[in-house]
Amino acid sequence: MSKTIKLSIIYGVLLVLVAVLVMGFCIKKSYNPEISAPHAIIITSSNGQAQYDGGDVQNTKERYDVLYGMFEKATTESFIASLFSGNMSYASRIESAQTPEFTGYRMMFSYADEQTVVLNGQEYAHGTGSQTILKFQKVYFDVVETNGFAKVAMYYEVPTVVNETNKTEYYKRLVIADFDELYKAIVDAQ
Repeated sequence: MSKTIKLSIIYGVLLVLVAVLVMGFCIKKSYNPEISAPHAIIITSSNGQAQYDGGDVQNTKERYDVLYGMFEKATTESFIASLFSGNMSYASRIESAQTPEFTGYRMMFSYADEQTVVLNGQEYAHGTGSQTILKFQKVYFDVVETNGFAKVAMYYEVPTVVNETNKTEYYKRLVIADFDELYKAIVDAQ
């Protein structure tokens, strides 16, 4: 084989590798916890004092769009980075929780209509015997400095009725997110 052919093969292989790497950084992996865009976003400090009204889709759309855009960005990572960080193989799970615990800011997504909890593309059922599909209108995130992508607590607020008494149950889900930019924006907004 001539030297020219060998060099052509090497350059061709290198070109393919570069193309694969570039595409790997361009293709994004979404860690969105299978929820739709909320009606309103409200952010409070961990002690519950109102800090920032993130707005809603009708009255304060500009603020809402900025915050929701930051959330979407925080739950999206390049395919290559996801692969090398080990986040690609993370399997989220949902478990019953007591009152939610927040170490940072509490970001609440509020929905005008009842939503269904979805895990791995399927409606999530909880309980023994007769499985109950979980429905919610509020979901909370613990917005903390993550220093890159990390597991962050998310809580579904699920209204239930027990013996004709209204009750609220919480279900915790750890999601992959990089809340650094969102956290800094909240701190700067104070």
